Amino acid sequence: MTANDYMLQTSQGIVDPNALLKYKGIDQINLFKLVDYIQRSKLAYKIEGYAAHVETQEASKVTAPLSSTPVLHTLLSFLLSLSNLSSEGRIFYHKAGGKEHEDIKLSYLLLSPTHAFSSIASKARAVILAGGTMSPFEDYTAHLFPNLVRDKITTLSCGHVIPASNLCVWTLSSCQPKSKANRSEFEFSYQKRGDKAMIRELGLAILNICTAVPDGVVIFFPSYGYLDEVVSVWSETDGTQPTSIWSKLQSKKAVFSESKGGSSDDLLDQYSKAILGEDPTDTAAAKAPPTKTRGALLLSVVGGKMSEGINFSDRLGRCVVIVGLPYPNINSPDWEARIEYIESTTIKTLTECSEAPRPRSEAMAAAKQAARDYYENACMRAVNQSIGRAIRHRNDYAAIVLVDRRFGTARIRQKLPRWIQNGLVSGSEDGGLGQIMSKLTGFFRSKQ
Repeated sequence: MTANDYMLQTSQGIVDPNALLKYKGIDQINLFKLVDYIQRSKLAYKIEGYAAHVETQEASKVTAPLSSTPVLHTLLSFLLSLSNLSSEGRIFYHKAGGKEHEDIKLSYLLLSPTHAFSSIASKARAVILAGGTMSPFEDYTAHLFPNLVRDKITTLSCGHVIPASNLCVWTLSSCQPKSKANRSEFEFSYQKRGDKAMIRELGLAILNICTAVPDGVVIFFPSYGYLDEVVSVWSETDGTQPTSIWSKLQSKKAVFSESKGGSSDDLLDQYSKAILGEDPTDTAAAKAPPTKTRGALLLSVVGGKMSEGINFSDRLGRCVVIVGLPYPNINSPDWEARIEYIESTTIKTLTECSEAPRPRSEAMAAAKQAARDYYENACMRAVNQSIGRAIRHRNDYAAIVLVDRRFGTARIRQKLPRWIQNGLVSGSEDGGLGQIMSKLTGFFRSKQ
């Protein structure tokens, strides 16, 4: 069976590079010489330039803009990845539909950056890694500098530019206080997040938050699928509740929802105008005293277009709500490969350590924990990235609400940025909706 035959039978998975290259005798080509020739001859630019010339001659008006990256450059990057060690990365295929002639997308995932980064680490006198949302930091140390002694690694976490009074962080574990006997907790794990009663309670909590928070409220959900599921439940009505939660939210604020294939620019433009009543590019309008608008509510997705590179500064983001922990799909081929790689390399490192090799049973337990930490850290970096969309300058202020009982655990809290940990309201994990409403009301009243 060829690689192509296998890919036709399943929608996604891992491709053996040897099987991929053996098809049509590609394995007989010297990839190093081919890549070197393409780079030296600048063939990619020449072909792209000729294609653009032909296209402008054949059509008086180009209907679609040309890609900023020549197609041959993409192929060149893929050829370079094929020359990497097979233990360092995997090639994946993904087929959007189940049809036999569906287009197949190939992608390369570098599992270990150690070898690629070692030339920099070994030749430089010092290496500085800097970023705004790098915590948790342990993965960078383990995978970029695995052989560097610990006393040569220094980490520095700076505080935020805003004063402590400009930040209010609350962990909302339930609508009811902890002392209530029939308290039902928010837990948006894969097994429990489909509970309609919990989803309705979430809607009531959001409705109350929208009452207390002026201007813009941004909510981040774990996935597009779950966002659609929540909106569907909120749109339902019954005999006891003739008006849906969705309708009540729309009466409080203008509601916008991010879609997977939609334009983020158009959505941000509409959301901004609903809040500012002005041109959203006018920074003076964003900082001006609030005009008589209801404000707006934006439903987004962690890892989506609105969670990266978008600034919800000032009135655009007075409150950010994170619903649940957005763990990646651990059963996807790429995450299965990541977990397998971390476990195997950890076991090999611990059992073959020349100084103090550990028993295989201990090494396997440590490998499971290392994989769990890596998986959890990826989730929390996505959360931290979304949280950072709100406060963008020293005079900005915002409230952050973390809706899930797991945010109240020490294990998860320590993976939040230091400035978020410092802003956590003491005892918020034990309180209910009434306490958070009181806190939010007082926080925003103090800013008027």
